[in-house]
Amino acid sequence: QFSAKVKGISSIQNQGGFNQQKYFISKHIVAKGRVKQAELLSHSGSIRQQIMETLSPLLAHFSQGDILQALIFGDKSALTSERWQQLR
Repeated sequence: QFSAKVKGISSIQNQGGFNQQKYFISKHIVAKGRVKQAELLSHSGSIRQQIMETLSPLLAHFSQGDILQALIFGDKSALTSERWQQLR
């Protein structure tokens, strides 16, 4: 939950310069602003994170578990630098 200060898009028309207003409109952005205050209501990780937390201990039992984790989840944090050099 957060509160934000929002304002419409506008830019100074500087000939030859970057037209921010035109850019925002092309990206369908109708306002810009900043978050003034925020509060985390609940923390529930993504489904991917929950699956990783469940499977990571199981994959650690395999000799190639670090490679499996990298291939399945795209998480290379378990790969050692030596293993990475072998794969390269």
